[in-house]
Amino acid sequence: MKKIVSLLLVLTIAMGLSLTAFAAEHSINPLAVETNGVITVSGPQLKGKNVTIVRMFTGNIGADGATVGYTLESAWQDFFNQQLHKGVDENATSQEAYDYVSKLQSESTTTVGTSLIDFAKEAKANYKAHSTDFADLTEKQTAGDTNSVTFNNLTSGYYLVLPASGSTATNRVTDAMLVNVRDDAVVNINLKTEYPTVDKTVTPEGGHGTSAQIGDKVNFELTSKVPNMTDYTTYFFKFKDTMSKGLTLDQNTIKVTIDGQEVTMDNNYTVATSNGTDGETVLEITFTDLKKVPGAVPGAAIKVSYAATLNENAQVGTNPNTNKAALEYSNDPDNAQHGTSEPSITKTYTFDIQIHKYANSDMKTLLPGAVFELQDSTGKTIKLVKVSDTEYRVATAAEQATGVDTFVTVVTGNVVIKGMKAGKYQLVEKAAPDGYNPLTKPVGFEIQAQYEMDGSLSTGFPKYVVGNAEGTASNVINVQNKNGTFLPETGSIGTIGLTIVGAALVIGGIGFTSRKKKEQE
Repeated sequence: MKKIVSLLLVLTIAMGLSLTAFAAEHSINPLAVETNGVITVSGPQLKGKNVTIVRMFTGNIGADGATVGYTLESAWQDFFNQQLHKGVDENATSQEAYDYVSKLQSESTTTVGTSLIDFAKEAKANYKAHSTDFADLTEKQTAGDTNSVTFNNLTSGYYLVLPASGSTATNRVTDAMLVNVRDDAVVNINLKTEYPTVDKTVTPEGGHGTSAQIGDKVNFELTSKVPNMTDYTTYFFKFKDTMSKGLTLDQNTIKVTIDGQEVTMDNNYTVATSNGTDGETVLEITFTDLKKVPGAVPGAAIKVSYAATLNENAQVGTNPNTNKAALEYSNDPDNAQHGTSEPSITKTYTFDIQIHKYANSDMKTLLPGAVFELQDSTGKTIKLVKVSDTEYRVATAAEQATGVDTFVTVVTGNVVIKGMKAGKYQLVEKAAPDGYNPLTKPVGFEIQAQYEMDGSLSTGFPKYVVGNAEGTASNVINVQNKNGTFLPETGSIGTIGLTIVGAALVIGGIGFTSRKKKEQE
């Protein structure tokens, strides 16, 4: 009797365990489907990328919160029939599907074909091949600035979680995960994703912001790293750089290196340029198969450098001339699909000044006719192009021969000079207006600019420092000319009169002395 009782007890426990998993079809406990589940997926590079979740099993939760029975969703029926090698007229039951997945959880994840990772990867391929069949079981969101997405009010069950494909982390071999959603407890998934990224900087400064003078060359560098391409037969990798119309690409300066070694074009990559809708220049450096490029080992630094010239179409002042670089890369080993990285942006500024010429203490009245020369800190004249009576800009390299050395103040408004970089300058008056005294020394000033991490101007504007004054946001340089009364001259009417009177006194004195002498004799 003891042996029979023991045997019955073992059988009862075994049946209980089976029924717990299979309770959706043969329940011995009151189970219910919950609809308040939460999944949060986050990762350091998830911004702008999609996360998809697909329910595989519906979970029926017991009153104790621990008991659960799984019901296989019908959309997954064919997939599990294949996994369990079912015949044409056979369907896997929910219990069989549960048992199959449950065994995978206890298997070594290094055994090909039997690990949960392999199962998740195969489930992902099945979903992608028949995505329309899973419409009612699928939710999709795009991660924002917080690099995370949250799915609320989820039906309890077992979910396939699919972050955007293309992760290249060395410790990940799949972009698919499986999680349980039971009740209102949040399921947090912290991804260790390493999607391909690019960082565009201005060299040699190394930041994302700079200033330049019209005609100056600005050097740029795009930096990424060779991704983990283990799962791919071929790997597409392209730099796409869009520069505003204020920058002219110097195609002869393009250079590509991997781990510090220059990579020649040959059959490794192609270079193409095109025009954007608003006059931008689009530069594309394309590796059709990065796996074939010498030195392209995972983690190696891959860089593209080039120069561009700030031209006469440049934005002036606080509006930057932007360069925007992004990567396009393979993100699915089984299909020729591509992902796109978040863009990296540089901002190149060029500034302007206004010369306000006035007479004496009347700052409201403009004084025309003063001739000025703009010089850099070394005293070198900066060539200008006259746009109008009140506007000039710095000449480009091609305009140096025809540019003007001076500008003239007018009564209709301040003279504006555009296209100057941050730095020290001086205004030298070459001729004063008629009737006014010329300046005795140059008017020195400085344009100061500091940049935030994203390349934007600190506080939103540059500072202008005139002479020893404190810097301000005003780009107006006030220049005063003075006039005065005539200074005394030799040979004037007053001087002649005084001379005659003096002479008469002298002559009279001599006569008086002579008469006095005769009287005494």
